[in-house]
Amino acid sequence: VVLGGLSGRRERLAAIAAALNFPAHFGMNLDALYDALTDLPSGCTVWLDGLGDDEDAQALLKVFDDAVAEAARSGRELRVYC
Repeated sequence: VVLGGLSGRRERLAAIAAALNFPAHFGMNLDALYDALTDLPSGCTVWLDGLGDDEDAQALLKVFDDAVAEAARSGRELRVYC
């Protein structure tokens, strides 16, 4: 997912949703991101390119971390790289 040059949570969420083919009803918020990530098929790998280090980026990364942990708890594999 190419996020370099995007500013703000909404732009980043839109890029993530498009790259990962989230459904049209994706809610464009952090709760919806978590739900969509935990619905990805097992064995999925996500590369976040240019995420940055601002407050919004940290919030997004926390959601990805939580989704990775949930996948592991449920016996699925989700990998995220930055």
